[in-house]
Amino acid sequence: MATQATGPARGQRYARPLATIGRDDAGGAGGKGANLGELLAAGFPVPDGFVVTADAFRAFLDANGLRDDFVAAVTGAKVDDPRALQDLCDGLRARVLAGRIPEAVAADVDEALTALGDGPVAVRSSATCEDSSEASFAGMNESFLGVRGAGELRGALLRCWASLYSPRVVAYRRDLGVDEARLAIAVVVQAMVDSAWAGVLLTEHPDGGPDRMAVEGAPGLGESVVSGSVTPDHWVVTKHPLAIVERLPGHHRTRLELSTHGVARRDDADAETLDDARLLELAAVALRIEAHYGRAQDIEWAFDREGSLHILQTRPITAGRSRLRRGAPAAAPEAAGTGEVLVRGTGSGFGLAEGRPVVVLDYDPDAAFTEGDVLVTRRTTPDWFPLIRKAAGLVTDEGGATSHAAIVARELGIPGVVGTGDGTGRLAGLDRVVVDGAEGLVRTGPLGPPRTPASRLPVAGARVVTGTEVLCNLSVPDRAAEVAAGPVDGVGLVRAETMLLGALGNVHPALLLERGHGDRFVDAMAASLARLARPFGARRVVYRTHDFRTNEFRELEGGERFEPVEENPMIGMRGCARYLEDPALFRLELEALRRVRGPEGCGNVALMLPFVRTAREVRGCRALIAEAAVEGLELFAMAEVPSIHDNLEVLVEQGFAGVSVGSNDLTQLLLGIDRDNEALTRLADARDPAVLAYLGRLIAKARGLGLHTSICGQAPSLYEGYAERLVAMGIDAISVNPDVVVEVRYKVAVAERRLLLAATRRAPAP
Repeated sequence: MATQATGPARGQRYARPLATIGRDDAGGAGGKGANLGELLAAGFPVPDGFVVTADAFRAFLDANGLRDDFVAAVTGAKVDDPRALQDLCDGLRARVLAGRIPEAVAADVDEALTALGDGPVAVRSSATCEDSSEASFAGMNESFLGVRGAGELRGALLRCWASLYSPRVVAYRRDLGVDEARLAIAVVVQAMVDSAWAGVLLTEHPDGGPDRMAVEGAPGLGESVVSGSVTPDHWVVTKHPLAIVERLPGHHRTRLELSTHGVARRDDADAETLDDARLLELAAVALRIEAHYGRAQDIEWAFDREGSLHILQTRPITAGRSRLRRGAPAAAPEAAGTGEVLVRGTGSGFGLAEGRPVVVLDYDPDAAFTEGDVLVTRRTTPDWFPLIRKAAGLVTDEGGATSHAAIVARELGIPGVVGTGDGTGRLAGLDRVVVDGAEGLVRTGPLGPPRTPASRLPVAGARVVTGTEVLCNLSVPDRAAEVAAGPVDGVGLVRAETMLLGALGNVHPALLLERGHGDRFVDAMAASLARLARPFGARRVVYRTHDFRTNEFRELEGGERFEPVEENPMIGMRGCARYLEDPALFRLELEALRRVRGPEGCGNVALMLPFVRTAREVRGCRALIAEAAVEGLELFAMAEVPSIHDNLEVLVEQGFAGVSVGSNDLTQLLLGIDRDNEALTRLADARDPAVLAYLGRLIAKARGLGLHTSICGQAPSLYEGYAERLVAMGIDAISVNPDVVVEVRYKVAVAERRLLLAATRRAPAP
């Protein structure tokens, strides 16, 4: 693999321990390596490692006869022609990957790796012009995680060097006016941190001023936060005093973690949030780093599984430099958008911009995107830079204030709104929109009259934040985008019946199947459910399978032929018992769910079984679900029949994630009241002491078994003080109709604060 170097003199060390490097060594160690070495020497908790120096890269170019050709090719690159740039860079990278590492370089790298130990390592590019006060090069050059052994490290080293010639990096360097003849790249190799929580901290909040810090994090490796593949938890921390003043829960349904083959992604729906003590420990270290450098810092951090903090990277915060250097005018801050709000998210970048929204789902250099359009996508990676640099504004479905999209929007000085949930769906096909990077929203155009002074905080960050999830009950896809744009944590109940009637065409399912229209039903259900779920992005949408009673089925065409007459259908053949008696319609629903979670791409959809009476029903329905092969499907059960309390262990055994109380049916069955009997309606009160006592026992037992608990009945919005009682019982989520979400969230927040205050007052004095 190796050849003799022809560049540096014999004896030159190509791999230097981090402990021997400082901030003045950026020319040889690159910006990232110099900053990490500086922090390590200053006593900060930086993982041990070494730097493959810029001289190693120069030796590689000279040994393979590439240096002069590459300088000429990049200097003459047509960066405004994405296709030409892509073709040029593909050829340059191929030549790097086909090159051979000089023997002296390989020997030094192998020796340094042996000294570091046998564990997996993180391999990160460190160009000599990145992580400086002029430009971050955020995510531009490649990084590789979980690399094991000398062979894998050499392959990662070549790929890091090749990343210097990616289209995004070449275009970025052209914007900055970098001298290609002097350009080089180092590579940082560090012991890999098996992180339990990781993310990014900005010691100067993008919208909150120099006295506030922004922290974003998610379970697992921090790459998910940096890339924007999750919407992370967000905190605002004041510097003096050091205090957490805002919390905004994120939506991270998966985590990245170490595996035997590098890194892997797995479901992680129930990860606990980062505790306050560790968050404040991180903030204190960040303040020391800021003081050390004498300016605001962008810091990547991780807590390992033992709870120890590690600093993975720091760089000066940059913003607006490239855009101003190109002479592109920033949107006038005094202008204001007055049109209808289409989507909300976290604001990033500067001011406002008006343009034609163009949805680009996958990066394509030939995308029909022109200078001045608004780029709308799910999330960006560094590959997107050639398109972003032409955009008037940037909108993403996913990501937070420290994601790649947000950082690049700030650096280019363009308005950005990230983490909208469904910007790609809501903005598609529109003629003009206004992107407001200050307020974190996108409106219909055009720009309106001058803005009056207002808060610069993003709308999404200004909502009332609660530890208890506030969800909504929703069954009409037409309202999904509107509801998802509001302060709601997801959908706790999708009643199947509304969509199901439309898909059935008011025909009894048995008759529908007789006519051979099962596929048509699945198509209609999948389309409706996907339309409802997609605007919520990563937020969970819980679909409750059908719970028609026999008298309701009899009203459908052909119903009298297939349905018996029951004296009391409220406690008759319904819910899970019906699925086991006649599983045909349930199987069609499962096929629709499989399609929604697969080809439709709505992995946020979960399933909830209604009216669960017995352990036999739980096991029988679980077997039907297994037969349908709906991968990764979260399962919930309605807690309506009181016997569910004694079947919670069976739910755990069968892999269910949680239970959701249906307060109307539960009240009816606990108090022996037929809700359809008008003479007894006044007795059906969910505030009855027996109902409240049962709820307390159910929630406590479920939580003890690790089951998520929620309520999706009407009681929390009907009765004063009911939501507060549920919070005191320890319920995880409350799901209500969309029109009362804001009101209930406020009540929940008040209840949580009262509980914290009471606990503080009971605690012994320190």
